[in-house]
Amino acid sequence: MEDVFEERRSKKTMFKEYPSLNTKPLQHLDSNRGLFARQENGNTVIRCPRSLIILKKFETEIWEMCNGENTIQSIIEYVHLKYKIDRQKIEGILLDFLEGLRTKGLLIYND
Repeated sequence: MEDVFEERRSKKTMFKEYPSLNTKPLQHLDSNRGLFARQENGNTVIRCPRSLIILKKFETEIWEMCNGENTIQSIIEYVHLKYKIDRQKIEGILLDFLEGLRTKGLLIYND
């Protein structure tokens, strides 16, 4: 599982300003904007107006926790306990992943 985290971290995103860990990410799919998601073999396929985004099983697990109820901190804790990965490593990778979804218009942050 650590390979997933290593691949996600990029130098481009290491110095971005991120939301508070108490922020509650929420999926922002809207058929009026041409955004749809479906499950396929444990993955999530998100259709955007000009592309498809495929979230693998682990990413789907995180995506499903973005329901406006879970904080970023609680998602980090969940991943840490389930996969036994260092919290700091998880935090950076998770924040990069969530920020990527947010910049694509697929996620909003609730404080």
